[in-house]
Amino acid sequence: MKIQLLIAISESDYAEHLSRVLTKKCTDIFELSVCSAPRLLEEMLSKRRFDVALLDIEMAGDTDLSAIRLPLLVWDGTSELEETLQS
Repeated sequence: MKIQLLIAISESDYAEHLSRVLTKKCTDIFELSVCSAPRLLEEMLSKRRFDVALLDIEMAGDTDLSAIRLPLLVWDGTSELEETLQS
């Protein structure tokens, strides 16, 4: 059984690159989905559950993450993380 992994990062080039690397090296481990638009993330999460999700601050913002067993925040270190998550 493969791990259902969602890459929800607003920078589409980074998200696609990460997806290609994981697909090439870990096809037997992950079933990947990619989303780079916050408005589409809600729709994806309403239709499917994920084991793990890599999300950036923009994507995680006001999104209901209950369809994800393990949401992981990808942080670039440039923004104030605590303030962003509280707003």
